Amino acid sequence: QFFYILDDISPFREIAKAEQNKVQFLPVQDAWRFQSKQSIKSDGASLIRGRNPAYGANLDFFLPDTNHKDVSISIRTLDGDEIRKITPLRTSQGVNRAMWDLRHERTKTPKLRVNPRGVDWVTYNKDGWRPLRTWDIDVNAVNWVQKPCRGNTKPSSK
Repeated sequence: QFFYILDDISPFREIAKAEQNKVQFLPVQDAWRFQSKQSIKSDGASLIRGRNPAYGANLDFFLPDTNHKDVSISIRTLDGDEIRKITPLRTSQGVNRAMWDLRHERTKTPKLRVNPRGVDWVTYNKDGWRPLRTWDIDVNAVNWVQKPCRGNTKPSSK
């Protein structure tokens, strides 16, 4: 025997009240932002198994037919500024769900259009900019030792 626990049936009530020939947004439950941490934990011999809901806000909406191919959801502030635009991967007739991970739009990688100071060997692509490169430099690779001498002391390598 199996049983299901529905923690919120308000979307079913909203669908029953809604017009069946209009695109309809269903009420959004409160979403909580938290930092997920992995830990080693054992419940012993417990037979209770469950799965936490996905992180973020569930955005449920009703599509009356399959003519709505290009669906996008715009998350906005109270002032109307767009925070994020979400395009669901799949939509079908009936109730659909998209997830918002509570983040803003991803930042764009800067396009560098000038040479670093004193470096003339930098190359640019055909559009006139060079991509930002991330380098992992080990500053301790060369062991610099201070050698005592008269007058000025300068770092030198062994």
